[in-house]
Amino acid sequence: MIRVLFIILAVVSMALAFVLSISWLYLVSAGMLVTAAVILTLDTKKRLRRSAVAGSKPVVVEQAEEDLKSFGIMEIRPKSKSGMSTMDAGTETPVAEQSTSPAADKSDASAAPPRTPATAKAKADTGGGAPAPAGRTRTESLSRSTGSSRDRARISGVGVVRKRARTAKIMVEGVSDELRGEVMLSVLRGLRSAVAATTVTLLKQESGPLGYTVEAMVSQNSFARSGGRFTVAEPFLSGGAPLTPSIIRCHGTNGFNARRLGYYHEPIAINKLALVPLNTASGLYLLACDSMSPEAFEDGDTAGLLSEFARLVQTLVQGAPVAEPEEAEVVIRPRREIIAEEIVSARQAESPLALALVHLNGADDLDDIERVAAEGVMAHRLSESAAEARVERFGELTYGVLQKTTADDAARWASSLLQHFRDKPGSLSGGLSVGVAMLSDRHQGADALRADATAALRESYETGECIILE
Repeated sequence: MIRVLFIILAVVSMALAFVLSISWLYLVSAGMLVTAAVILTLDTKKRLRRSAVAGSKPVVVEQAEEDLKSFGIMEIRPKSKSGMSTMDAGTETPVAEQSTSPAADKSDASAAPPRTPATAKAKADTGGGAPAPAGRTRTESLSRSTGSSRDRARISGVGVVRKRARTAKIMVEGVSDELRGEVMLSVLRGLRSAVAATTVTLLKQESGPLGYTVEAMVSQNSFARSGGRFTVAEPFLSGGAPLTPSIIRCHGTNGFNARRLGYYHEPIAINKLALVPLNTASGLYLLACDSMSPEAFEDGDTAGLLSEFARLVQTLVQGAPVAEPEEAEVVIRPRREIIAEEIVSARQAESPLALALVHLNGADDLDDIERVAAEGVMAHRLSESAAEARVERFGELTYGVLQKTTADDAARWASSLLQHFRDKPGSLSGGLSVGVAMLSDRHQGADALRADATAALRESYETGECIILE
């Protein structure tokens, strides 16, 4: 600052000497310039001397204990004669096994004097070190005795990592019918969950040119279309009976070409395809379910589930008005008449008659859609188990099987039915209760035979075994 002041004064003096023609002012200006030069020289020498002194001695940077902790260095220990540190000489104990509670940190900090890098270095050079505390010894012995990472994590205070099971997520949903859209999507969601499908879609077949319109879509694959139309060279399914599912493989020489599935934006590695035709007044529809798993749709209940869901979808597509219960004109034939017909037919043919009542257990928590599907699967299995029998619905989740057979044959049939449901429960995991009543002379009418079958069913529900009353 002084140098600058002298230079300014010298310039001002020279200007005044030139303007006022005073000669001695030139001498004053020269003196000020010389003084500024001397001050500049001294200041430069002093700066150079300081730089030389600073370069000859290394700069020692003191590092606080908090910096060591930030790098994960909790304690410095000397090495033993074998070249292994005292920490490594025993069982490997992670640093995280030290007490991490705030109370322990405060007690350790108050009990031990403050440590600095200098004292830590002195300990390392002299080979001295404090022995491990008793708490650490207990931790190390517990780590040796239990090789489980869960125990070590619990000791060290570190939470155990638990894997969460992945849940299926619907990626694409869409429906064209806004009036019944939410109902249709709920039905398709239930079908996708019941048969473990990747995509469930409702397609409407169009002509000129041949193609399909996506009426509804529920898919886990993000490449599925939520709507639109696509064309095909030939129909996906031809000649199939309505509400009859067809399971098709999508690999092999005679398999279905999955590239034809135009309801995807690009080809997907589909392994199985299930198609159910729906014949409605508004046109031909196709309920399609596909899966990327090669073992898909192999369960015995899949065909029954597809048929029942397809029947429900067909009802929604037809748009039949939903009537109130008191106004609905549903003709249900009394079960008394059905039993009476079978009794008359058996007595005229002089053949035995068995009335078996079969009830599905553990279905109280099912919703309406799942209940309808369960009843369809149950009726399908009962019809397969007794081809010549008459299977009728006797109540909610209860079916009656009327067959002209002896008591021994009825017992074998009931045992095989129960065993079949135990081996392959499928969606009917609750099990069955079976009560059988054999027609005899004491049964004067249908009500008496049904009462015996109901009593046998009640006892079967309580005991878990098939009950036959003769």
